[in-house]
Amino acid sequence: MKVTHFDTESRIAYVQLTRRNLLALLAKLDQNAEEVIAAAAEDRPVNLVQISKATIVSPPGEAGAFVVTAVEDFEHYSDRQAGPMSAETERRIG
Repeated sequence: MKVTHFDTESRIAYVQLTRRNLLALLAKLDQNAEEVIAAAAEDRPVNLVQISKATIVSPPGEAGAFVVTAVEDFEHYSDRQAGPMSAETERRIG
């Protein structure tokens, strides 16, 4: 992920996500969905802690947002190697 611009007045962060970033994000969203479905099937409570990333760029009670641009891995990682991923994420995105 790369932050390309942050508009302090409108509280909007402009970020680039690579294909690799997006696949990892989708895998994590799927994993959380699977956990919720399994808990519901077993009729057990689920403690979901939801933190909006927009909260990170905005004071409480004020709106904030991200504008995401997708870029290919080779564009983003042309000058460096990609960082490590967790083994679980690597397994999920294959």
